[in-house]
Amino acid sequence: MLQLMPGLLYVIVITAVFTTLLIGLTAVLLLSQARAIVRKRCLGPIFSTTNTLRMLKVRPSLVTIAGVLISVKDESANRLLTTFKRPAELRLYDEFFYVRPFFSSSAYLIPLEETLEASLVDGALVLTFQHDDHRITLRCKSYRIVKWFNALNRRIEDINSVINNKSNYPVR
Repeated sequence: MLQLMPGLLYVIVITAVFTTLLIGLTAVLLLSQARAIVRKRCLGPIFSTTNTLRMLKVRPSLVTIAGVLISVKDESANRLLTTFKRPAELRLYDEFFYVRPFFSSSAYLIPLEETLEASLVDGALVLTFQHDDHRITLRCKSYRIVKWFNALNRRIEDINSVINNKSNYPVR
């Protein structure tokens, strides 16, 4: 009987360790999937896989591969839609601002006509936009952030002037 005790003790300890690991990893997996489902439900078509495929066909006016996506926050619900900082690729198109986090098949595609404001806060580009009655704030960093800020503001002003000019014409 005494000879079986050390072997039985090893079996119990190994079983407890593997059970703890299995439960912990399952909990982490389920929580991360739930977070992704909530984020996609809130952002809708702004964060999707088709955005990546669609924007690969268009030539951007400004590109930075070495950017960082700091956070995406839903201001109306006061909650973060991202969990941590991620390296990302930033692109500016004529009508869109595109952010694709590395190691992700999906991308954020923000129409500039939905943009409420763009600003620089603590060396980070802060873009606030309206989507499906949600006010969302996206923060990202890059080198030459002032160049990004100026180019983004020019594009937003151009789009707003085009929209305002169209609204001045009478409708027939």
